[in-house]
Amino acid sequence: MGIELLIFADHSDTSDVVYHVPLTYRDAPLEGAEKYLLGTSDHAILGERFIYDAAGDPVFAAQARELLAGKVSAQHRYESFTEDPRIKLCADTTGKDAVIIRRPVASKPAQAGVLGIWENALGQELSGLVLRTA
Repeated sequence: MGIELLIFADHSDTSDVVYHVPLTYRDAPLEGAEKYLLGTSDHAILGERFIYDAAGDPVFAAQARELLAGKVSAQHRYESFTEDPRIKLCADTTGKDAVIIRRPVASKPAQAGVLGIWENALGQELSGLVLRTA
């Protein structure tokens, strides 16, 4: 099982529209989550993977609660077994459910959650809330 919180910035114009796309990867279909299935892919080592919108995956929900509680940390996208220090937890929110923010905005959040990072069209690193508490 794998989890990724991807952030894509649309730089086709100067508006810098940002999308947060959390995904889960499984080695078998997730029963009852057909509407969240985005597709499949073939991993060179792991074989067929079923890719889901993480909003419909109970493992994601549990791990997001752990992240919000500060019990797990975000891992670096390219360096195995390495935390990504740029991903910040804004407050300890132990035991609270996570709400996915699909369109983060570049600013400091007023409420507790997880800050993600991306670059704008000028190459500047920005951050904004990608998960908040319910």
